[in-house]
Formats: sequence, structure tokens, C-alpha cells
Amino acid sequence: MKKTVSILLSCFALCSALALMSNSAPQTESLDSETRYESNEPRAFTQLSLGISGGNGEVVATATNTFTLFVSTVQVYVELYYSSTYTTDYETMTMPTMAYTPDLDMGNSLSVDAKTNGEQRYWLARVRYNENGSGWKEIITEPVLLDANGNAV
Repeated sequence: MKKTVSILLSCFALCSALALMSNSAPQTESLDSETRYESNEPRAFTQLSLGISGGNGEVVATATNTFTLFVSTVQVYVELYYSSTYTTDYETMTMPTMAYTPDLDMGNSLSVDAKTNGEQRYWLARVRYNENGSGWKEIITEPVLLDANGNAV
């Protein structure tokens, strides 16, 4: 029993000494002051939802900021696309409308709408957003077939 306690105390002392040495050891990383400053800042996190709805000859794409952690500025573009043939590539589709806001606060939405012009088409919505200048991210819906009135087929 004495031997076990002695070994445990020795292990504890060794671990404590190693911890103290690692905390007092000089940093060998070569980070510039800007990077070091940024790494200590809280990172913003934003969750956006994106949806398409339709009816009465219109199609609406809505992006909603459902959650933001920490104070941040969230730039948002909402774009609506259509095509007469099925495709998941928005670059080959027509974009009749888009909207932009320099800051979409939590709980707020940004919408765009377009007329169906009495035609059945595939519609797709895309949102691009940037949190505090951290780089652009995007969300793209699956194509949805809507009839001439904007109702899902």
C-alpha cells in the first residue's frame, strides 16, 4: 500500500513539473501579430435557412438568419433562378431577380420574388453570405418544378 501511494505521488509530482515546464516554455510558433490577434477573437457563427414557395403566378425565395453566435455582420445575397429543363447548375439557368443586404440580423429574412409568366419551369434558389469578412459561403436548394401558377408539381 505504501509503495502504491509513493508511486502515485511520484507520478503526480512528475506530471505537475511537466505541466509547469510546458506553460513556461517559450513559444516556437512564428505567427505574425495579426494572425495571433485574429486567433484570439471569438468566431462568429451564422445559420441561414433558404426556401422556395409559390402560388398566384409568383415564386418566392427567402433566406432567414435563424441563428447568429456573437456580434457579427452578415452580408447576404439571395438569388432566384429558373429553367425550362431540369438542371442543378444555376450557371446555366436564368436569374430573373436577386436581392442584397449588407447585414441580415438574427431573426430577419431577405426575399426575392418573380412572376412565372404563365409557364411551368424548374426553379432554384441560392444564397451567398459572408460573416464578418470571413469568406463567402453558399446554400443552394434542389430544383423544384412549379406549374404556371407557381404551385409544386
